[in-house]
Amino acid sequence: MTKNYLFDIETSGLDFFFHHILSIAVKDLETKEVKCFCGPDEKKILEEFWNYVEDGSNLISFNGDSFDIGALFKRCLFWKVRIKGFKSIDLRKTASGFWFSYNAHEKGKLSDWATLFGIPVKTSPGSEVPKLFMDGKWEDIKCHNIEDIELLEELYNRCDEIGLLKLNNYRR
Repeated sequence: MTKNYLFDIETSGLDFFFHHILSIAVKDLETKEVKCFCGPDEKKILEEFWNYVEDGSNLISFNGDSFDIGALFKRCLFWKVRIKGFKSIDLRKTASGFWFSYNAHEKGKLSDWATLFGIPVKTSPGSEVPKLFMDGKWEDIKCHNIEDIELLEELYNRCDEIGLLKLNNYRR
């Protein structure tokens, strides 16, 4: 059986020739176990993440096809960290219907979905993670990353409940 993992990364910036992955949170949807690999040793974070997920799994993210996956690839290339096989499921595309009609100006940060669902966001916005990094606030970065996983799970459950995840098999 294919394993399903929710995952999210936090970074020191947006240019992966210069910036780093600071934290990767992952949740096994079968066991409900949450792991967060966080700290100043990027190579260790990447190795722990890939050692945790099973080969051939579904990696479910929010905006992962546009950001998280590329960041993982670039930083793994830099550190020579082996990547496992996986299928990417991007809930931003799923929830916004991007398969059928792409709108580059579509609203859709994860915090927007949390607001729509009436879920209070308790941690700093993701845009503040680079400052948290500069201030050495690793616990705050970890808390934000784990909160994003919980918001992602709510979006995943709603997409599954109304049948949007099944549409992934009918993409054009």
